[in-house]
Amino acid sequence: MKRRLELSIFKSGSNESEQQKKIMIVELYSFFDEKDNEDYSHEIIGNLDIGIHLRNLYGQTEHLIYSLDKDMVKDIKDELNKRRISANPINLTETPELEMFQSLLNGVDTLIIIAQGNLDEQKIADLDAESFIELLREDFEMGDRNLNCLELFCCKMANAHDLRESLKSGLYSCVKNIISYPTLLAANEKGRVFIEEADENSDETDRFYSEDKKQDFQQIDQVICPEKKSENKV
Repeated sequence: MKRRLELSIFKSGSNESEQQKKIMIVELYSFFDEKDNEDYSHEIIGNLDIGIHLRNLYGQTEHLIYSLDKDMVKDIKDELNKRRISANPINLTETPELEMFQSLLNGVDTLIIIAQGNLDEQKIADLDAESFIELLREDFEMGDRNLNCLELFCCKMANAHDLRESLKSGLYSCVKNIISYPTLLAANEKGRVFIEEADENSDETDRFYSEDKKQDFQQIDQVICPEKKSENKV
């Protein structure tokens, strides 16, 4: 199984570029105490909508998720079945799957995390900065991976300044750069979609921008050594 996954993580084909080979996508899910609310279903549908399109964009055939809730995993599968998608989610909370993930990270340039962002609480999938750092360092065992880039495909996290500052030092040696965005986010068959919200008091409508405008919206933070950060404060 491990060997099969290594071989099949990306589709083969004439249109497969080097960039596509070096990108991995993981959907990160919050833990809900109560599931009978709109946030629960919104998270499943929202993550899947984006994940499906981005995996297609980069040719990733395996559906990697992280959810501590087995019932939620079942609901994710049910939603996939409704869409007539046969892909079986691989939950990285299980040891065999996590071992596969470690092998798959070899040679990866960019890890894209799809999750729901909470700007008011400065959380990603209901994880504060400390918990998110622990997830990548301990659960994902990325402490010495030093990937080129971590892309946070989570709405408005470029505006979460305290979170960004914590990640810049807390993820040292895990990744070199962190990408975030200040807008609402979505995806379609052509890739990422960036949504600028209209002013509530105006007659304007939300403005939508496509994948080719990515550089206009991305915030790139360079991860820094905690020791150097302390020296700069002196």
